[in-house]
Amino acid sequence: MHRVIITGQSAGAAAVVHLMAAPEELTKDLFHGVIACSGTAFQEWAITDDAISQSLVIAAKLTCHDPAGPVDKATIVDCMQGKDTKDIVAALTQYRV
Repeated sequence: MHRVIITGQSAGAAAVVHLMAAPEELTKDLFHGVIACSGTAFQEWAITDDAISQSLVIAAKLTCHDPAGPVDKATIVDCMQGKDTKDIVAALTQYRV
């Protein structure tokens, strides 16, 4: 059995704390511990009640969602997975949460 520890710094620390707090059925056997450095999921910028609509804005910026059309999660996920990392970072930089 492998023991995987995930780590994150700053925003990455918030991400690993969110993963640690996620329901077990989503993360079971993926990792066994976390190390969070200089960040936490409890910081104001790491928490949102509006994640879906914020995600749709980013998807629209990447031409993965038409705001005037219906929300098709599978199509959005497929499209987002095909995007280059630098394009995603650029879209996130343009959109401040």
